[in-house]
Amino acid sequence: MVDNKLVEYIKENLQKGHSLQEIRKFVVNYGWSEKDFDQAVLLASGSLEKKPEKKEAPQEGAGETLAGKKKGHKRVIIALVILVIVIFIFLFVVTDMLDFFADYYPDNLLPINLSIFS
Repeated sequence: MVDNKLVEYIKENLQKGHSLQEIRKFVVNYGWSEKDFDQAVLLASGSLEKKPEKKEAPQEGAGETLAGKKKGHKRVIIALVILVIVIFIFLFVVTDMLDFFADYYPDNLLPINLSIFS
């Protein structure tokens, strides 16, 4: 649905004598899309009735491209790989630290049972 402010802006500037090209350039640079501009021009000229757009329920898979789905899967796979790497690093560091302490303390003085890591 086109913003009424945009329609009014176009009407005012057309009445002031500005060309559609000048108005389009300014409106697009200001952040509006060309599609919104085109619809607003139609509304401003009176060739399109103002009525709210009906929003249809999205169909399954609608709006998602194959590239978008692949991108989502790629992110999940990367996250899982990073998680596995972090877990292995953590286990390596913990077991290495426990082996370090095992060298300096007798078995009966360690607060943890090292046999679970062997």
